[in-house]
Amino acid sequence: MDFIPELRRVAHQQKRNITKPEDTVDFAQWGEITVGDLAGQMAGIARDYGLNDLAATTPLYALESQGFSALTAAEIPACVSSGTCNRSELFLGLPRSHPTFPTSHSPAYSNAAFQILAYALEKITNSNFASLLSDAIIKPLNLSKSSILPPDAQYGVIPGTEASSYWSFPLGEEAPAGGFYSSANDLSTVSRSILSNTLLSPAVTRRWLKPISHTSSLDFAVGQPWEIFSFQEGRTIDLFTKMGNIIAYGAAMALSPDHNAGFSVLVAGPNPALASDTLTRLSDLLSTNLIRALEGAAKDEAQKFTGTYVNTAPNTNSSIALAIDSGPGISVTSWINDGVNVLQTVQVFYQIPTLADVSVRLYYTALDHQVESGSTFISFRAVMRSLADTNTPTAFQGPIGNSCHSWQLVDGVIYGNVGLDEFLFEVNEDGQVISIQPRALRVTLTKQ
Repeated sequence: MDFIPELRRVAHQQKRNITKPEDTVDFAQWGEITVGDLAGQMAGIARDYGLNDLAATTPLYALESQGFSALTAAEIPACVSSGTCNRSELFLGLPRSHPTFPTSHSPAYSNAAFQILAYALEKITNSNFASLLSDAIIKPLNLSKSSILPPDAQYGVIPGTEASSYWSFPLGEEAPAGGFYSSANDLSTVSRSILSNTLLSPAVTRRWLKPISHTSSLDFAVGQPWEIFSFQEGRTIDLFTKMGNIIAYGAAMALSPDHNAGFSVLVAGPNPALASDTLTRLSDLLSTNLIRALEGAAKDEAQKFTGTYVNTAPNTNSSIALAIDSGPGISVTSWINDGVNVLQTVQVFYQIPTLADVSVRLYYTALDHQVESGSTFISFRAVMRSLADTNTPTAFQGPIGNSCHSWQLVDGVIYGNVGLDEFLFEVNEDGQVISIQPRALRVTLTKQ
């Protein structure tokens, strides 16, 4: 909490006064929490302070009639009248809120974390959040329909009234947690800028589009601040989303970095539960069909790499044949170098029972290089493995043996400092594949 003086003081007080074991149950350990914890929903702090507190939204006498105990004045959030807290109110009450988990233990959604994160960004950049948002994102991307203040009502879809729909509900300093107004076109612009690295370098973007922690579902992980859903379409595909709901409104932005594509969904309706459910259903419908279609298009595009490649030099017997089938990647169906069946060599090095069990499949690495001639060299790596059934007894089957370990095999067999699994295609400026290099073998094979 180096960037938040109020929390630095709390952490210092905790360090001096920790004498009771229940301290970790009643108080978040602010000295442990990092900016990364806040951004990745791993801080273990309360979801909100003030916002949506029943003491702020429901008359206390009604709550008492429903079985709630009476509250003292000190137990009621300082910002109960407005529903959201300014900085001084937040740091007066949030340090007394109970933690949800130990720091970095388990993901737990927190709006308060993003209000604090905004304060940290203001300290780091020496700018207020509204100006930072405008200068860093809205202006550079020319987002004409995006803001943290409500635009004129004529530009919005307002089911019911402005009050009942929360169209212009003032989130105040909690706006960084989800108080943004935008259009489908602006969300698409933001998505495209992420995929094309308009504002960030490719390396920073790739680092950002990564999971931080699993949730209780193995196909649902948490990023900073992504909600990441995994699909099985012959291979694992990760969909990076940011979703949110507030009363009548729901929004989702989804990106598939593997396909350089995505979608945005905005919904509005007078029934909050129905609006939320519609957002989920539309997102599921779009993602399932989009991913399946993109995978099909990728296979069609990969057809240009298939075929037979040969060494055209005289007195040589070197060739490789590639094909697309129902499996992932590109299948190597035959591979000869100087008259030697390289698939038999793979069998030996990878200790595969029979030649028929040898599987060599090529996968794009996202590495490519364009040269002065106009050609682009595109890198692939091969996964070399056995198709043989190991006949492992049921009693010995488990998550370790049943998991995919191909990531541990990349560059596993090298010859002269070059991996046997490294392949390089040359594609000319017209988009035609003209050659392949099995790089460890130091040979170029021309497409026939």
